[in-house]
Amino acid sequence: MVTLLVALGSPAFFVLAAVLGYRYEGAESTAIYIVFSLVIAALGVWVAAFDLLRHGRSYPVVAWMIGMMPALIAVSFVAQVSGHPGESVAWPMFRNSLVWAAPALYMGMYVGRSGRWRSIHDLLDPLMLLLSGGSIRALLDILTRSWVAGGIGGATYQTLSYVSALAFGLNLYLLRSRPSDDVRPFVRSRWYRAACLALLPLQLLAAIASGGRGGVVLIGVYLLLELMRRRSTGGRLRSALVASAVLTTSLVLLQLTMPNTLVGASYDRAFAYLSVGGIDWSGTSGRDVVYSRALALVDERLWLGYGPFGFIAGLTPYVYPHNLVLELLLASGLIGLMAVSAMVLIMVRRYFVLKHADPTLGGLGVLVTYQVVMLMFSGSYLAAATLWFALGLVVTSAIPGAPTRVPGTSMIRGKHLRGGAVDPS
Repeated sequence: MVTLLVALGSPAFFVLAAVLGYRYEGAESTAIYIVFSLVIAALGVWVAAFDLLRHGRSYPVVAWMIGMMPALIAVSFVAQVSGHPGESVAWPMFRNSLVWAAPALYMGMYVGRSGRWRSIHDLLDPLMLLLSGGSIRALLDILTRSWVAGGIGGATYQTLSYVSALAFGLNLYLLRSRPSDDVRPFVRSRWYRAACLALLPLQLLAAIASGGRGGVVLIGVYLLLELMRRRSTGGRLRSALVASAVLTTSLVLLQLTMPNTLVGASYDRAFAYLSVGGIDWSGTSGRDVVYSRALALVDERLWLGYGPFGFIAGLTPYVYPHNLVLELLLASGLIGLMAVSAMVLIMVRRYFVLKHADPTLGGLGVLVTYQVVMLMFSGSYLAAATLWFALGLVVTSAIPGAPTRVPGTSMIRGKHLRGGAVDPS
């Protein structure tokens, strides 16, 4: 479970806090969040380093290059900061990158190279239940204690929105795409499936009641992808029926809770950006302002950008542009964006090759979808732990049937023979 906590990043703390009924009030009142973050980061790095030193696993050159990226980010931060690092406006972003993204990258590399994804996949059910428990507890706090300002466990309402949406996506995936060889009794139980189905409208309600727009959009993306991945008409019909039932039940629950002033205000906020004429920018919490400022900065250094931290002073008080594409443009310019796009295409192709051999990697796709959608509206890729975890895993996972060199020798395993057969020696 430590692996998934590392991969989830900072939301893991607030989910656990919500489940335990604890509300974090900030670093001024307690250091528990800082301690939790450092412990999880240390565990992530230690597990990866211990595996490398003990088993002497060989990593491809590309993996070593990607493994150096946190060091390059650190060099960029030091180069662009004058004075005490802790006083820089870029320090919080760099600190989060160091504590969450770097350990997640190395943990992903460890999971991919050691072939442990399947054991991690078996923990997606407990993770979904944990996320659901935190979301529902936060929803109850909104309904009974008016804690909407604290979101989930003391985090913002956006965190509650995205956590609820991720729980929804994992639930939907596990209900519709569970591997046939997963014979664990509790996940095959009718009662468990019925409970998971009952959770879907509650997860959707929690996302809406939080007032977060991004989580609602993410749930829409999950439903759309579920319909698209069904090749047969019958499969699409069943998925459409499930989606209709979930939406109908959620609407009923929403109507029942709408008299609560906070739920009504959260509903209005979650859909404030939609209007008859299209997008109403006045309902986007100032995204139009930060986007305009970001585009102006992009225009000044279109080709090479400012580096990962060089543009932050120009965006203050927003720190980052709340959009992944804009942030990449600001950091690396148009040339860097094209290079990153090419790398993404290569990684996506490699992911689908791996997924074809191991369908359980569909669970990783659910996690990545959550992170990418979130980064289109909020957050920075520098601290996106789930995305870095997935990058490390995909880069280091071995493609079945591909030739691999035996460490310490010149022998090649998996040499392809005539007729497509593979020599296992």
